[in-house]
Amino acid sequence: QLTLRAGFSTNTNPIESDDVMLNVLAPGVVKKRFTGGFAFNTSDTSAIDFAVAYVPTVSVTGPEAAPGNPGHTIKVEMYQIAVTLGWSNKF
Repeated sequence: QLTLRAGFSTNTNPIESDDVMLNVLAPGVVKKRFTGGFAFNTSDTSAIDFAVAYVPTVSVTGPEAAPGNPGHTIKVEMYQIAVTLGWSNKF
């Protein structure tokens, strides 16, 4: 048995330009996400699973708020491609 999966999510940008400096290490600026995959049952107790996720590039630019270093801007940018392949077994 083959099970197909597809998904899409969208949201507004969670990071405003004033918050860019606080998100340099984790630039979660995702606006859209596309996902897809399948599960193929090889028997009654096991399956092979595959999934892929794609997040298009998004960037946000804002002021650097470091003391003594005015006038600079920071740009955070993120894109994502994730691929998963697995095998599951029911005991």
